[in-house]
Amino acid sequence: MSDSAAQLDATGSHRTRPAPEEPGHVADESKAANTAWGFQPVRLIIICGIVLVGAVIAATVGLLSDLRNRELIHSERDLTRLSLVIAEEIDRNFQSIELIQTAVIDRMQASGIASVEEYKQRMSSYDIHLDLEHRISALPHINAIVLTDTEGKLINFSRSWPVPDVKIPDNDSSKTFKSDPRLTFLVGEPVRSPVTGRWIIPISRKITSPNGEFLGVVTGVIDAQKLEQSFEAITTTPDDSIALFRLDGTLFARYPHLEPAIGQSFPNAQVFATLLPQSNFGTVREIGPIDGKERLIAARVLSHYPIVLVNTTTVADVLANWRRGTTTIVAVALMTGLVIGGTVAFGAWLVGGKLREQNLQWNTALNNMSQGLCMFDATQRLIVCNKRYADLYGVNNEQTKPGTTLRAILEHRVASGNAPEDPENYIKTKYR
Repeated sequence: MSDSAAQLDATGSHRTRPAPEEPGHVADESKAANTAWGFQPVRLIIICGIVLVGAVIAATVGLLSDLRNRELIHSERDLTRLSLVIAEEIDRNFQSIELIQTAVIDRMQASGIASVEEYKQRMSSYDIHLDLEHRISALPHINAIVLTDTEGKLINFSRSWPVPDVKIPDNDSSKTFKSDPRLTFLVGEPVRSPVTGRWIIPISRKITSPNGEFLGVVTGVIDAQKLEQSFEAITTTPDDSIALFRLDGTLFARYPHLEPAIGQSFPNAQVFATLLPQSNFGTVREIGPIDGKERLIAARVLSHYPIVLVNTTTVADVLANWRRGTTTIVAVALMTGLVIGGTVAFGAWLVGGKLREQNLQWNTALNNMSQGLCMFDATQRLIVCNKRYADLYGVNNEQTKPGTTLRAILEHRVASGNAPEDPENYIKTKYR
């Protein structure tokens, strides 16, 4: 059944007619109807404003998240490219040591050295010293070329003459080569030079006679401090770090230098535990095991050696530009939200004022009618009732609230003795 209105005149007769589609205003005593019907446009404006502000917030959060991810991905790519360049340079440096070692071994073999005694006697000469010194003169990254016997004692040394009477520390390559006859090449652990006292990285190669007898070791020595100085020239922020590790996680050199960490092993770091077992290069993000800062880490194994170049930067440094951009984006989003909010508030105020003005006109007209009037919806619930109707039939404020049923009003009238007929018959007759 469509919305209808029941209108009662002063003599008590009844007529029905369709109700307006949008009964926007009610009498002063029906304020609840005002809220439910008259101010729906204001609610709609406010809801639209909330939706728009929510959309701005969601778009801003999405944009910031996307920009953050892009910044991290871009930095990972930069780190990967830089690690490749550095790793290739270090690999070439190590290969130059290998070339010198090969040349020394070839000279020995050409000389027909076949025993330990011959090796000690003929390879300890001044001519050999000059040859070694000449070979590294154009290679500043090589600290020294060292010849040792099977016990680790110096036979010849490129750095000085006469050869100092020292023995390579106990963790030298001689013992390792003795323990594994099949081993011919070794990247040793970082040790302090017995001559200079500085950290060195020994790259050793076994010397054998034509019949396979172990004669001694030729070792190329890299000065870890020089590596760190070259790393310093590459870094761009104080929190950047470049380090060289052995494949088992042993730290050779690092910039910024961290003395207690040199020679220590970090096998549980994600680079060594997860990344490198699957690939020779890649990037990870983890808390740095040395300084405890969240870092982007690019690692790459050298092409010809079990050595890893690790290039890192902190996530905080990577996101510095993003944070500065975030301030601007958030400010723009805030201003947009304020503009939307202000526009919505102004629109709601204008519409609300117009509705209040219309309500006032409607209430004035309704309450100054000479007839009693009440309007019901399709479910026979009260929409509006004017003062004249309430006065004529003694209906109190409770019975004139919007939503009151027609049956309840008629029952109240029966109880007060001013009902024109039985409520059931009335409803059946008028609303069948």
